[in-house]
Parts: sequence; structure tokens; C-alpha cells
Amino acid sequence: MKEQSIKRLESLIHGMPMGVLVEDGDRKIIYVNSVLGIIFGVEPDSLLGQDCGGVLESSLPFFVNPEEIKNDVSVLLKARTVKRGDKVKMKDGRVLVRDYIPVDFDGVSIGNMWLYQDVTKEMNDLESLTLLNEKMTGRELKMIELKEENAALKKRLGL
Repeated sequence: MKEQSIKRLESLIHGMPMGVLVEDGDRKIIYVNSVLGIIFGVEPDSLLGQDCGGVLESSLPFFVNPEEIKNDVSVLLKARTVKRGDKVKMKDGRVLVRDYIPVDFDGVSIGNMWLYQDVTKEMNDLESLTLLNEKMTGRELKMIELKEENAALKKRLGL
């Protein structure tokens, strides 16, 4: 029964549309799904059993603000409170959203779960919409200005 529950949980996590990394209480990586492998360009099984701190150190050069990432992770691990929606910028231009979830059982820390989602397309779409909105607002203001000039000109001409 317990083994079947674990298999169901693994199947659920494996099918999530975000990268998942789970580490045990000693910070050894015990689970990585394929999406995380795609996001970070690694073979998921190659991370199993590795020290998560060491993996973080080796991946820091890929982040825009490596020291900030390192400090954030340290703060999260010390605070052990859920943190969702951290935006992380990669040097290749991608934007990831990171969630941190401490895993406790009966009040005892048994590990951590890290979730990563590539939101680059969404961020680019939002930026495009913002620029388009600014252009449209500028055009609307120009139209108002032209209408006022037109009304003033008509008034001067007695039309």
C-alpha cells in the first residue's frame, strides 16, 4: 500500500509542467523530474545522490545574479518557510519562477522541494503588451491633442 502511494506521488510529480527537485534532510538530491532536466540542460538521473549545495555552486555561472541566487537559497534554507514566485534570470535570457517548499514530518525537517518553471514566453508577451499599450496610449493622447487643435482652429475660422 505504502509503495503504491509512493509510485502514485512520483507519477504525479513526474507529470507536472514544471521542474521538480527534491532533496533529503542532508541536502542529497533524491528526486528530479524530466522537466527540470530540460530547463537546466542536464540528465535528471545524473543529479541523484549529489549534494544540492554543490550542484547549486556549479550552476551559478548560468544565472544573471549568481551571488544573489546563492544568498537567497541560504536565507530560504535557514527560514524554512514556503516561498513562491521568485523570478530568476538566466544569462541566456530566460526567466524562471522558483518556488521553495520545506518538507517536514512530525515537526522534523526531512528535506526540501524546489520547483522551477520557465516563464520566458509569458514575460516576453507581457512586455510586448505593455509596449503596445504605451504606444496606443500615446496615439490616443495625440488624437485628443489633434481634436483640440482642430476645434480651436474651427473656432478661429468661425466654423
